[in-house]
Amino acid sequence: MHNQAQNISSNISSKCIKLVVQFILVSLVNLGYTLTAQASEDAVRWTPSEDRGQVGGTLSGGRRGQEAACETTEDSTQLTLLVPSSGESLLTTVANPTFSWHIATQTATEMEFVLFDPRQAAPIYSQTVQANTRDLISVSLPMDKALEAGIRYRWTVIANCPDGTNREIYTRSFIERQDRATLDQVLINSSSLDQAVAYAAEGIWYDALGQLLDARSQEPDNIKVQAALESLLHQAMSEEAEAYLAMLLIHP
Repeated sequence: MHNQAQNISSNISSKCIKLVVQFILVSLVNLGYTLTAQASEDAVRWTPSEDRGQVGGTLSGGRRGQEAACETTEDSTQLTLLVPSSGESLLTTVANPTFSWHIATQTATEMEFVLFDPRQAAPIYSQTVQANTRDLISVSLPMDKALEAGIRYRWTVIANCPDGTNREIYTRSFIERQDRATLDQVLINSSSLDQAVAYAAEGIWYDALGQLLDARSQEPDNIKVQAALESLLHQAMSEEAEAYLAMLLIHP
């Protein structure tokens, strides 16, 4: 009987030790993820240039800033451009950049992306895009529509309100290309995350965002990329837009 009690006690102790060890290992793994995410978040520092690529603010129909909505209700169709709410540093170093926005709608809808050169009355490029109920949309300029350095272009997104009224909403922003050949050359062999950090520090919005979105599409479960993207949006966009995108874009 005594030996049996000892065996039972020994088994209980072994199980307790295993549970404690498992708890410690899980805690260490969680701590590692937290520290990794925090390091990525701290690494991205959005530093807008006050004298380049700045406008008084983006223009929209239906709502202020970089957002537009068919109605004021939460379930209405809503457009959100992925641009700084302050209208600062709307810059790129790329001749054929990518423009990104998010749409949330109850039913699939059609949108049109339009790019304007201030020296011309007609748009220089347009593209029709179909969107599902929740979509991150990105449009890249074709090679024959390269941006010229030093010109501030305007881009507009127009969406149909899927309520049978033929109404439209639109929101628009700007982009200016800068020649940063030296920076681009330095970063040519860097990772997308490292490039995003460098572009953010230089106040080059479209390139910083583009690198993070590319990295996210390639590694959707990469916690460092997710944390960096969330940090960039938090620093640059309005509180309302950033919270909305964090919920729908980063944690779909």
